[in-house]
Parts: sequence; C-alpha cells; structure tokens
Amino acid sequence: MVAELAALVVFVIAIGAEQLHARRIRRIAPLVFGPAAQPASWARFAPVLRVLSLTALCWGLITLMLLTPKIHVAETIDESEMKHLLIVLDVSPSMRLEDAGQKKDQTRMKRAAVVMDSFFSRANMHRYRTSVIAVYNSAKRVVEETKDMEVIRNIFNDLPMHHAFVSGETDLFSGLQEAAELS
Repeated sequence: MVAELAALVVFVIAIGAEQLHARRIRRIAPLVFGPAAQPASWARFAPVLRVLSLTALCWGLITLMLLTPKIHVAETIDESEMKHLLIVLDVSPSMRLEDAGQKKDQTRMKRAAVVMDSFFSRANMHRYRTSVIAVYNSAKRVVEETKDMEVIRNIFNDLPMHHAFVSGETDLFSGLQEAAELS
C-alpha cells in the first residue's frame, strides 16, 4: 500500500514536471528543433517513458525497502561428522591401455574416472575430505584431505602423473602401505 501510494505521488509530480518542461521548450522550439519547431517522432514518446520509468522505479525501490530480508544460512558440517575418503590410484603407463569398459574402448584411467565420478555423484561429498595416493613403482601423496572435488576430478581426468615417477615395475603394495600410514 505504501509503495503504490508513493508511486502515485511520483507519477503526479513527474507529469507536472513534464508539462512544465514542455511549456518551457515550446517557447524556444525553433532553437531546439530547427525551423519546423517540432521534435522527431520518436522523441514525442520520451516524456511518457520518463514518467512511467520513474513511477516503476519508485514502486520497485520502496517495495524492496519494505520487504523483510530472507537470510540464507549455509549448512555447516561439524568436524566430528566429517569422513575421510582415501583413494589409492594406479598411475602407471599400463593405465593408458585402451582395454577397459563394456566395449573395451576406454583407457583404464578413463574407466576409473567414470567409476569414481559415479560414486561422487551418489555420495554426499560435502561430508568427505578426500586424499589421493598415486602409485607406480612407489607411492606419492597427491592430495591430502581436500574438500574441493574439482581437484579430485582433475586427477582422474588423464593427469599424466606417471611422469613424477622413475620408470619401473608397478608396486601397488607401496600404495597400500602409504594409505595405512595416512589413515
């Protein structure tokens, strides 16, 4: 009710101001518009648009001012409720072989990414801190207790981590030993 009343007052004042402006312009019309003393056809709609826009602006601002604000509180998870997801990932060159998936046309690393992405979409990952241990001929901690799932997805999306290791035989047990130490 208050916003509508204020908009009506602004509407009346704006119409009065436009009429006063039109009367003053009429006296000097030949100087403003040239020998025809008439504005361009599109300019005749400008006063109407100014009045309507001022009225709408007044109504909108007062409506926003009078509305009670909504407060959104982010869901926080207590540290005692957090869980730790530990992933041991084989990053040896054999993971780049294309013999995985239903049609045997995916690399093993891509298949691991699909499987883990399926898990991530079903699990409430806001409750998890994730660690990744990369394994080739030894084990290296890549990420420790992150909440950022994009970092984890980047690791699974064909990040060439095998370059961080010296060439040799794959030692999965070193990854399990590193996981036991981390957990």
